[in-house]
Amino acid sequence: MKRPGFEHRIVFDVTDFIAYSHATMSPTGIQRVVERLLGSQVLQQAPDVFFVFRTKNADTFWSFDKSLLSTLRQPDKQRDAIVRLRALDQYRRDRFLLTRAQARPWKFLKRKYRDASRRVQRIEIMESCVPFQVRASDVLVIPGAFWIDEDISQLYAQLRQRHQLRLVLFVYDLIPINQAWCVPYSAGFEREFRKLILNCDQIVTISKHVAREATEYLIAAGAGSKPIFTLSFGWDFPEQYNGMECDTLSKYELTPRDFIMVVGTIERRKNQLLVARSAYNLYSHLGDKVPPIIFVGKCGVGAEFIEEELASMGYLNQRLRILRDITDQELANLYAGCRFTIFPSFAEGWGLPVQESLAFGRPCLASRTTSIPEAGLDLATYFDPYDLAAFQELLANWLQEPRRVSEAEERIARHMVGHKPFTWEQTASALMDKIRPKANVAPEQHGSTANWPEGCAGQQLEHD
Repeated sequence: MKRPGFEHRIVFDVTDFIAYSHATMSPTGIQRVVERLLGSQVLQQAPDVFFVFRTKNADTFWSFDKSLLSTLRQPDKQRDAIVRLRALDQYRRDRFLLTRAQARPWKFLKRKYRDASRRVQRIEIMESCVPFQVRASDVLVIPGAFWIDEDISQLYAQLRQRHQLRLVLFVYDLIPINQAWCVPYSAGFEREFRKLILNCDQIVTISKHVAREATEYLIAAGAGSKPIFTLSFGWDFPEQYNGMECDTLSKYELTPRDFIMVVGTIERRKNQLLVARSAYNLYSHLGDKVPPIIFVGKCGVGAEFIEEELASMGYLNQRLRILRDITDQELANLYAGCRFTIFPSFAEGWGLPVQESLAFGRPCLASRTTSIPEAGLDLATYFDPYDLAAFQELLANWLQEPRRVSEAEERIARHMVGHKPFTWEQTASALMDKIRPKANVAPEQHGSTANWPEGCAGQQLEHD
């Protein structure tokens, strides 16, 4: 599978992305970042870039058509792309069953193994799944949630040693280690993370905060230093705005500029209850000045507890609502139509909803913890997510004094006029410039992706 003229292949293992597609129609969090990176024209058109996935609990890889990820961002093709991704996820599961059956042929007497064999043959034809053999000189990139499979770090370490691969690891955050109370999988995460970070050759982080944490972790583990760079995220989510704002607001019975939006998975770490409790306390004397507050996100850890508390508040006469499984286009329309947003999270590796809010020109009240101020620059208004009284006072001021929102909008608008926003295509170019061996780049292309736009918004590429 070697392409003429290229000594190295850049191989993205997207197993976790395919696995997550089984349960969702819209990528969120880490999967949203993976979708935008891998759907970029920079990676789609690169002849030395391959997308692969692993057979469950094995080091057998399969490649597939890269364009499948680019079609996810096309509204008219998105549903078909999701169906095909789910077929690939079923394929990896069925391949695992067939591997077991080959060792014990009598298993084929069972219907589930016969059905798996038929599905595998059908999907191989439909999706052009072909075996992919990693080899020496490959750059194997782990861009997503590596911890979804047990002992995955051992698999990668063996591959790296056996084939002399270069291993590139994306580190989105160290929350399961440094704020273990936030997540239920902290023990498994740290076990796999420790082995992976010690065995990788390069580390990609998404904020300076995470880069510092990764560096400190390496030092504490006695691993010394490794090449770490921080990747800027694109600001071009408003491209998803399709001009159908009124239709979206009408669908969810919302009035333009008369609702507040809180974007993020419904879970304890995102701290939505700070907003709900503040609104509940204020409603007794502000009444109708408290507008609808829309929590947009999928259910995560502790979602049931959050919903129970909202119910105990009577949903504040339907002012507190949760919207799940909305499309990117609907989310963009909601950003465009809201009065302002709130991001109260306790801990983040970046803070994409803050950046997205600002990109739409919508003011944001944001937590000042971890990396979130990097996402909000000096354009968001920050607060302590642990201080209910202080946040409640801040929210009351913004609700009673509209000029505060107007002034924040003007500040964002002035900034955007003077700064050319960074795009996801530039994000992908910056990534490839750092992980692609120079032997793969034609002489006239050297340095072509290193020319950063003047005054681009967002954090810059940094070396630690």
